[in-house]
Amino acid sequence: MLVSGDIVPKQVIHAWCCVLNKCETIRAHTSPSRLYLPLSSEVSSQIDDNFTGASLIFVPIVSEKPFAMCFNFLTKKLEILHLMRPEMVNFAPSIEPTKDFVIKCLLKKMPSIVAVRDMKPEEIILRSNLGNGSDSGIYLMRLLEKYKGERRTCVLGLQDNNQVKVFGTRACYELLSFAGNQDF
Repeated sequence: MLVSGDIVPKQVIHAWCCVLNKCETIRAHTSPSRLYLPLSSEVSSQIDDNFTGASLIFVPIVSEKPFAMCFNFLTKKLEILHLMRPEMVNFAPSIEPTKDFVIKCLLKKMPSIVAVRDMKPEEIILRSNLGNGSDSGIYLMRLLEKYKGERRTCVLGLQDNNQVKVFGTRACYELLSFAGNQDF
């Protein structure tokens, strides 16, 4: 089971991206289209014709302090999404090389989106009731699932340990029952 404070390996985050991409094939038409890219040399192959119109492209960064980069084509910004207090984190070393790599892959597959080069990073801290500002892979997974390009409407619903346990159980079930599991 996935619980708060667990170190979630990047392979689990990668698999979660695949589950979320599959969920996008049945999303409501009123919901912005999203693409989830695990950060690896496979990014270029992950960007295919099915997602050329993605409004939000997420790149989860799995590290000691996990966060996500969101190329938000609705606001024309590169959003750095996390749950920590500003004084607890410095994303600068990870952002530029990752941004450059993803932009290169995006432009190779979709040359018409040259505006992506001009996206300026904007830090977005999503509220959680963790009190101590801790962050873990399970919160990153929930953030990827719930964020739709608008900070005010993003509710993670993980206010207590019971809600975290329920989400962790559901995420494990979805990961284990995912039809693409044979690819892992």
